[in-house]
Amino acid sequence: RGRHEVKFGFSWRRALVDQLLQWPGSKLFSIHIGYPVMVAAFTGDQVTSNEGRYTSAYVADTVSLDRMTLNYGVRFDRSTSSLRETTRPGSPIVPAVLPPLTSPARSNTHVYNTLAPRVSATYALDEQRKTLVRGSYSMFASQLGAADSGFVAGPTAYSYVYYFAIDANNDNVAQQSEIDFVTGPIASYGFDLTDPTSTASVNVVADNLSAPLTHEVLVGVDRELLPEFGLSATLTWRRFNDLRWKPLIGVRSGDFVEVGRVTGTLPDGGAVDVPYFEPGPAAVLPPGNGREDTDREGYHQQYWGFEVDARKRMSDGWMGRVGFSVNDHREYFDDPGRSIEDPTPVAREGLTGTASSPLRNGGLVLTRSQGTGKEDFYFVLPRYQFIANGLVRGPWGINFGANLLIRQGLAQPFYARQGTFDPVAPLKFVLVSPDVGDNRLPAVQSLDLRLSKELLFNGTTVSFDLDWFNVGNVSTVLKRQFDITANPATGPGPGDTLEIMSPSVLRLGVRVSF
Repeated sequence: RGRHEVKFGFSWRRALVDQLLQWPGSKLFSIHIGYPVMVAAFTGDQVTSNEGRYTSAYVADTVSLDRMTLNYGVRFDRSTSSLRETTRPGSPIVPAVLPPLTSPARSNTHVYNTLAPRVSATYALDEQRKTLVRGSYSMFASQLGAADSGFVAGPTAYSYVYYFAIDANNDNVAQQSEIDFVTGPIASYGFDLTDPTSTASVNVVADNLSAPLTHEVLVGVDRELLPEFGLSATLTWRRFNDLRWKPLIGVRSGDFVEVGRVTGTLPDGGAVDVPYFEPGPAAVLPPGNGREDTDREGYHQQYWGFEVDARKRMSDGWMGRVGFSVNDHREYFDDPGRSIEDPTPVAREGLTGTASSPLRNGGLVLTRSQGTGKEDFYFVLPRYQFIANGLVRGPWGINFGANLLIRQGLAQPFYARQGTFDPVAPLKFVLVSPDVGDNRLPAVQSLDLRLSKELLFNGTTVSFDLDWFNVGNVSTVLKRQFDITANPATGPGPGDTLEIMSPSVLRLGVRVSF
């Protein structure tokens, strides 16, 4: 019944990824864990060569039935990640522990096969089609990274070994003479200390590894009040299942014991008393502290969002949009015994880790940024966000535009550096904020303006633009020193401002369109 529009397609793609990451010089970095005690970390060069292959096919149908339009379809994806042969040099200081190695090629270390359905419907409530109700269900599968196979590339992918050191000359760097080689390594990652010349990976990929899935349901209504003006409202629900994680092989929260508590005071005066944990005496750690790439069983995330939007299309010399949204993104530990490894809540994992784990059942999802110069920004979805923008066409071809943004501030996940005897993570960044959603930075407010003039020359348009960003020169705080153990005598102290919004800026630009 109705009119059908059937679409189908197929795609194939091959992606190669080569990476080289190395610490220069002696390939050593040092971190204080409690003056004058340091951790000296020797690293092996990270050398990986990966190949990703992606094949997909889909079929979909659009059915028009008077006031109703139906869309339904299904998509199949197969993704694989493989290793190619790589070679890395040895450590100049501890070559017996980190020797030169060549890692062999391996095919299809990671494989995703997913079948994702989608269906939606739109219905006009009146003959004039001025009021529409709509709903949809979609399942999305996360894409496999072409370089994911590097996880099981062995010591050439990433490896390091820790030693204790005493900073005798107080220069914040572990000299070779200050390192305790007699005691030997206190921790390692990426290789088996008992067999450092082996190219076998200490990590494994679970047999049941599958693509992380997002189930999404949208319900909305659109109403045209005038030929150029309409309102829209949408309620969104999402559930995230089968999320990947990389815990120690066979190690979960039941293998950890409380060994101490972090106490102190937050910059706002609040008291801190948070436990931290280490593997207990009965815990059996895997060789080389190997990890498993697997689905996170007993864990899921859930998102709710509502947005309302009013738009006026360009007519009578002006256009505009006003929108407001509320958001809530939380994580749930349905089975903590399977979904939590170290029960210590952390702002970041490990000396070089990027993940954040508040470990609160029903708590907000916290994401830590990474990248050169932009680390340690912590993101929690704003509970509210408001936007307004518009454009007015003035005389003589001059356009006036404006954009206003107001949203809740970023999270403030205060943490404390805590040295431990954990052979896997001797330094923990223990999260001490009571709730990352309650303790936030100030709200962000930004107003931008634009003045533009268009000139037309034989089909070519030249636009001269004058943009004024952050008109009010607002200096909203975007980042603070979240480490409550930071020493204000040697750097920013707890709660000190580290970054603010960019100041008011004027920019003159020229655009040519033809």
